[in-house]
Amino acid sequence: MGYYSQWKLVAVGKPRQIERFYTWLISSARSESVDHRREVFQCLLDSWVPKPDRRIWLAEEDQCKCYSPWGTVIQEVLDYGRDVLKLDMAYAELGENMEDFQFDNGENLRICYERTLGEVLGLPTPRRKPVRK
Repeated sequence: MGYYSQWKLVAVGKPRQIERFYTWLISSARSESVDHRREVFQCLLDSWVPKPDRRIWLAEEDQCKCYSPWGTVIQEVLDYGRDVLKLDMAYAELGENMEDFQFDNGENLRICYERTLGEVLGLPTPRRKPVRK
């Protein structure tokens, strides 16, 4: 996509599967690869949102530059999680333009995003007054 996007990546499985997935992401981010794939893996790790339920792994960002090889790495992550570890995984990306979105839902997993009518029509976002206590 190459400009600011918001995205979410979710994996659901047994705690041991999630642990193996997280370990694989760490080793991929530390690999001696010469391309920019390491940066994408590191971005996924930096965006990880710890959950008390060890069966869930979630990473998300609201303002992320998704430059190439972003899409290639995301597909690699989804393939590894689904095919090798047998995780249920979903990915969603919402770009700045209305027609720029990507959803890759899992077997029993769905990610939803919504836009306001103002965003759809290109209207400026109203500023909210601060609440005084």
